[in-house]
Amino acid sequence: EPCFGDMYSIAIDYLNDFHDERVIKIFNLRYEVGKQNSNKVMPWHEIGAIMQLSSQGCINLHHTGVQFIKDKLEKEGLINAK
Repeated sequence: EPCFGDMYSIAIDYLNDFHDERVIKIFNLRYEVGKQNSNKVMPWHEIGAIMQLSSQGCINLHHTGVQFIKDKLEKEGLINAK
């Protein structure tokens, strides 16, 4: 049974192929840096300040990354998302 760390590593590997490097940076800030600092995810407004984007802009880029990961997982037959 894969754990969250395994799935996160797979997701990050997929995002390394994504055309917009801001997406992987947002994932890194949200899930890795945020966890180091407070054992919680980093809030969108803090990510936005670091990235010089609005909170909504960060959320939109994150959503794009999630969709990219889902598409890759579906293509490889690892999930069946409908």
